[in-house]
Amino acid sequence: MTSPSQERLNQLEADLRRAADGRTPEWLRAQLAAGAYVYGAGSFGRRVVRQLAALGLPCHGIVDRKAGTGEPEIDGVPLIHPDALTPGLCAGRVLIVGVFNPFNDLGEIVRAMHPCGFAQIMWGADLPDALGAAFEDFWLSGRRFLLDNIAPLRAAYALLGDDVSRRTFESVIRFRALDGDRPDPEPDYATQYLPPDLPGFDQPITFVDGGAYDGDTFRSLQSQGMEIGNWLAFEPDPQNFMKLAAFAQNCGTRASLLPCGLAATASQLRFAAGNKTDSRIVGVAEAGIMIQCLAIDEAFCNTPVDYVKLDIEGAEAAALEGMRNTIAKYRLRLAISAYHRPQDVWAIPLQLHALLPGAPIFLRQHQQNTFELVAYAVPAGR
Repeated sequence: MTSPSQERLNQLEADLRRAADGRTPEWLRAQLAAGAYVYGAGSFGRRVVRQLAALGLPCHGIVDRKAGTGEPEIDGVPLIHPDALTPGLCAGRVLIVGVFNPFNDLGEIVRAMHPCGFAQIMWGADLPDALGAAFEDFWLSGRRFLLDNIAPLRAAYALLGDDVSRRTFESVIRFRALDGDRPDPEPDYATQYLPPDLPGFDQPITFVDGGAYDGDTFRSLQSQGMEIGNWLAFEPDPQNFMKLAAFAQNCGTRASLLPCGLAATASQLRFAAGNKTDSRIVGVAEAGIMIQCLAIDEAFCNTPVDYVKLDIEGAEAAALEGMRNTIAKYRLRLAISAYHRPQDVWAIPLQLHALLPGAPIFLRQHQQNTFELVAYAVPAGR
């Protein structure tokens, strides 16, 4: 007999195939031929406007609540307040949601714009499918990419340790590629890295903080009652590291701060610095500074570790490979960001299972729009 969760997964795959067959890149591009409005005058919305121009597709306006408070247009495209939209403006036109961050509720924007009468509203997987690979940011991908990976997607789903994780997984895929404009369950903002329904720690721990920023995770864990006896913090961004060092002087615990990234092996990589929490490793052709990266297995031999958190902008898989021996030896707990790449929602759980066979794996959503999705591996006794 098929379980309720398997029935939901089967329906999810069927819906995904139906959407991929119906909302093809060619069909989406044809809808844009009559022109589009772009919701959002921020950096992402402006990228959408520029890409429409590059593709020879008309953009009739940028819809933004700040319209009327400053310049009347951006790059020659008029700014329009949402309240100024009329049926005549919207009829036969497409609205592209040009907002992509964890702060503005994308589902709320879509729901608010539906009554305006646009012929189509495009967001999520529609963007890379309609506008090209340049819009495969973070978790954004086309629907065919998801279908091409349906086997590992199903394999990861089967590993998840509770129904909350399975519903979170389903909700993430629906939000990104289908009609799921409301997360299920709602994101838990306050307890990231220490969800109350997962086991806690009953003694001081050694904590490896990959992507320590200014000490924000340390402060959050302490506020939730975790006692950290030894803090190994990695932060390669020079500006962030200065803030981290200033905070650690009076953090009340032993702290080892390393201005380095984490990787599969010791190496020097190019890094886009100065972006606060969005600083990240980039390709050799991109602008950035060179940083030193370390592998935990190479740099910390025979060092017991209890808990590792990685939020390192897409380098999580490589960093996990670089601590393979440490993970196996100490059977430590892991909290790994699973949203920086579209495949992370299934690839990170599969990697955690390979590194910690038998350890339950959980998914929890900690921010809007499927950002701050974290995969937790919790071995017995941890």
